[in-house]
Amino acid sequence: MVEVLAEAHRYRTTCLLDCTVVDETLDIVVRDWSSLGAVFMPAVVGAKVHDRLTEPGPVIVVDDIGWIMFTTPITAGARQRWQPELAASKTLIIDPEAVVALPGPCRTDRRWLIPPMTGFRPLPEQVFTEIRRLAALDGVVVASTRKPA
Repeated sequence: MVEVLAEAHRYRTTCLLDCTVVDETLDIVVRDWSSLGAVFMPAVVGAKVHDRLTEPGPVIVVDDIGWIMFTTPITAGARQRWQPELAASKTLIIDPEAVVALPGPCRTDRRWLIPPMTGFRPLPEQVFTEIRRLAALDGVVVASTRKPA
């Protein structure tokens, strides 16, 4: 328990992640998305996006099936505008009501690929734009939600 509390404290103070500890499971979780955003994507998409971003920010690998990439906060407008397009790449913007477990002493199903060493997070639009570019390169038809001119 002491190790979990120490890790949660480090996440809050050094990494600037607003997290809490769930008493029953000792999971360290993010529940408040007012200071950050997150995007879940398949591992293959995550690896390509990571390689294209100059500064990708914190990334969690979840059981080698997907990546959670942290960003600055994602507005409701950006969520509504981008989610339909991102769905073509099987990418999801984490819902503001979601609870996300962080890597911690009691979790074996996730690990940090890039641990949060500071409060830096890329802009969500940078991540979304790279996913769009990758979809175009891979020949995935991406339905744009923008109205024609």
